[in-house]
Amino acid sequence: MLDIKVLKWLSTSLSAFTYFVLQFVNIGVSFLIPVYCQYVLHNSPFIAGLVLLPGSLVGAAVSPFAGHLADLKGYALPIYIGLCSMTLGGLIFFGIQEFLTALIILFVYSFLRFGFNMGFSNSISNAMLNVPQKFRTDINSLFSMLQQFAGSIGVGIMAAVMAINQNNGTGNLAARSFVGGRYDFLLATCLSAAALIAAIINFRIQKQKNSH
Repeated sequence: MLDIKVLKWLSTSLSAFTYFVLQFVNIGVSFLIPVYCQYVLHNSPFIAGLVLLPGSLVGAAVSPFAGHLADLKGYALPIYIGLCSMTLGGLIFFGIQEFLTALIILFVYSFLRFGFNMGFSNSISNAMLNVPQKFRTDINSLFSMLQQFAGSIGVGIMAAVMAINQNNGTGNLAARSFVGGRYDFLLATCLSAAALIAAIINFRIQKQKNSH
């Protein structure tokens, strides 16, 4: 049975929040992009799905490097790089939305997936190091649960935002979908920035703890 007492440590709670946001944004944006490509850019379903493929390949290639970097430099660096990349990726989507094409989305999404894979596994690994040995199985269970919740909630919220704007906005369907996508890109950016702030606080706490 999961012992939620692990959340009494602020460092664990901050790591859990970071982990949750990483998965929320990753799955949410992965849902949003094909919908956006079809309704706003009028791409075929094949192209809309294909846009995600390079990002998935980038993510798979980055994961071993992220772990190696953590071994060499500690967990803070890859997690910072990952969250900065995701925040910047969301900001690019939001900032240049009116100029987006399938090709631009492909590159920005690949950059965002680079960030996700830099930080995701390292977040749980870092959390396990900051609790007593007997609680490490609870950390694993907690983060597995968060991973499932984050994915489903991410899709649910981003789908709801898109649907609300499609059904209640003004203009044609493409224009209404554009607005829905804008809110979703903004949400992804703000959450990623919040997770970055949480990570900065987390590693400062860990540094202070280790210095005593």
